[in-house]
Amino acid sequence: MAREPKLPGSADGGGPDDGELARRLERLSQKLDDEKREQAVKDAPAVDTGNAALVFRFASEFVAGVLVGGLIGWGIDWALGTKPIAMIVFLLLGFAAALTNMVRVAKAAQAGVPVGQDMPAGDEDEDA
Repeated sequence: MAREPKLPGSADGGGPDDGELARRLERLSQKLDDEKREQAVKDAPAVDTGNAALVFRFASEFVAGVLVGGLIGWGIDWALGTKPIAMIVFLLLGFAAALTNMVRVAKAAQAGVPVGQDMPAGDEDEDA
């Protein structure tokens, strides 16, 4: 004779007992908790490094302005043979450009613009 399959939850004991169901439920709950923790770590906001980024941007703006001004002045002096004059003038112009850029970055930081972006045109104070 053909044997009938035992169905889960049938009276003849074919299904899992309460202990097995409790263990499975506990494992599933543990997996869900682990997934929630992993998702919370992934969704957590990144560490705010805005001040460090702002300091490095100030430094790079200053160094770049002075360096570019000095190199342009040195190139002009080399080409014309007027050794220190153009280099001094362009170093001062580079310094002025660096200060202007640093003021622009400071205004953007005060306005709450993210560190990697500049202020939109027209948002700068005309008084300063």
